[in-house]
Amino acid sequence: MNLLHPIYHAHGYHIGSRTDIERILPADLANEDCDLLIDDLSEPPRFIERLAPVTTQIGKETVRGRNSTELMVKSLRVIEQLVARITLSIHQIVQSKLGERGMVPFMSLDLDADTLHRIIEMDYELGENIYGKILDLLRSGVVAPCLTTPFQIILPLFEREEDLRLLVRIGLNFYWPIVARYHRFVSKVHNEQAFVVSFWLPEAGYSTRALEIVHEEFIRKCKEEKVSQPHLVILLDQQQSVERNGDSLMKSWNVVPLDSRGNRTVSVVFRDRTFSDWVTYSNPSVKKLLDRTIAKADSDLNAQKIDYCWAHFQDLHALCFNPKTAPNFEQEIVKLTELGYLPVSPDVFVRRKLLGRYGCGTDEPQTVQLKERTACRDWHLNNISLGRWEGLLDSNGQTKIVDENHPYFRQTRNGRREEPGPQCWKIAFNRMIRNCFETVRGEYDRPGPGMLRVLADLVPTSNKRIKHQNVERFLIAYAYVYWREHFLNFDMSESDLNLHVLAPETLLHGLRGAELTDEQIVVAAVAAQAYHLPVRRHGLSGPGQRHSRPPLAGPPRDGAAIGEFLPRGTDRVQIGLRAL
Repeated sequence: MNLLHPIYHAHGYHIGSRTDIERILPADLANEDCDLLIDDLSEPPRFIERLAPVTTQIGKETVRGRNSTELMVKSLRVIEQLVARITLSIHQIVQSKLGERGMVPFMSLDLDADTLHRIIEMDYELGENIYGKILDLLRSGVVAPCLTTPFQIILPLFEREEDLRLLVRIGLNFYWPIVARYHRFVSKVHNEQAFVVSFWLPEAGYSTRALEIVHEEFIRKCKEEKVSQPHLVILLDQQQSVERNGDSLMKSWNVVPLDSRGNRTVSVVFRDRTFSDWVTYSNPSVKKLLDRTIAKADSDLNAQKIDYCWAHFQDLHALCFNPKTAPNFEQEIVKLTELGYLPVSPDVFVRRKLLGRYGCGTDEPQTVQLKERTACRDWHLNNISLGRWEGLLDSNGQTKIVDENHPYFRQTRNGRREEPGPQCWKIAFNRMIRNCFETVRGEYDRPGPGMLRVLADLVPTSNKRIKHQNVERFLIAYAYVYWREHFLNFDMSESDLNLHVLAPETLLHGLRGAELTDEQIVVAAVAAQAYHLPVRRHGLSGPGQRHSRPPLAGPPRDGAAIGEFLPRGTDRVQIGLRAL
């Protein structure tokens, strides 16, 4: 068996096409049946989706949807069937030829919480069980689950630490049942006890602060669940490393220290962006895919019996780009396995390095430094930052310069039309989103509008610490309502997910004898929903956000400073309207 292990990861984008919530709230609760309101608010928000029919072809199957969201969800059924076929083809080879005790995940997969919940809704509409089949693939070790945060929020752009922690905790609660089942399989079949979990930072958006928070919350959750040997793996682009030795970065087991002594580390798997872009956009044949992958084999490392890797990450929807893309991916995995190369998920590679099952080099684990506030798809490869999402040439630069235009094509009644693609609208749009969130959020202790103050006033104590903790407990618990159908699949009953139970358990935690009226529970539910919705708008609606329509106002010239675009004293409402 060759010691090169191709690593694969597929990323599912946050669903779009959702425009509003179908829920009318009374202006006054005095004459309302609050019990009925609580039952209604204990249901997930019902979104109105815009209609824009789209079609794609995956292999020989044509998939149609009323909008891009429905198309993506329906495409998952075809992709699930493809993964099942791969499993049938390689299962025996993995055991008989490669000496494994059972199935080894050949890729990892992250799906946004909204996407998984939409799959459940689609199953009800079509009478299918795509959600259950995806869970079976994850539970049986065919595909490894990868954690992420809800709403695909780029973490370094989330300004408040307490909100970022809240978001990470919600994500851990959502995915934990899936990850726990997967690791029971790994422990039972492969006798590998280390609890190694991959984490997808949306758009690979990295900052030291964000990674420390993710790691701290992950370790806290592991202690809460009494998990031993926890270890976190993140997935980044090669350009996000300070070190420039690409071959070493791609093939080695890399770690990032979180303290000066190196006692706390997070493993990093890097991808070669040029290789992944070639695979995604050039539509290569199976032969070319195999040739380029096998070319990464290293005879020196093989001779030293050092296991090494080469990673490829791609968007899940990339399998729908071309009718041949998905079948080519299927054949690539099967033929690599037949040739003696074992494709694995990132967590498998790191776990086996940790446990000594995979050979390590003398310099492994290799300590790396990462560039601060960077992401994986920035337009400027030689000086990457978060500029692509902030509309800036270099978001880390001392002078904030509007990025140059990035033309794109728009489909019109008269055919495809090229648009200039100015980036200045992102500056105003991001500022509007932040201002909206800050206004809705408010502060615990500051008088005035704000949902945190509303919730804090429902906690009957003068102890500020208890107020803050109980409000956080309730906002985390509200996620059980927001993605209710998902949690019902994991040892939770409908009564457990009703606000009659959730609100008192969390807002009154540790306060003996305290009670909430039905009116207060209604207020708490509406406040929690009001907090969650602008958080959701912080996230991405998918790859289209990078090319969305520019503002109606004329764009500045390329390279113009922000000060020239936004005059001093510009009202924040005017900025928001200009962005829209």
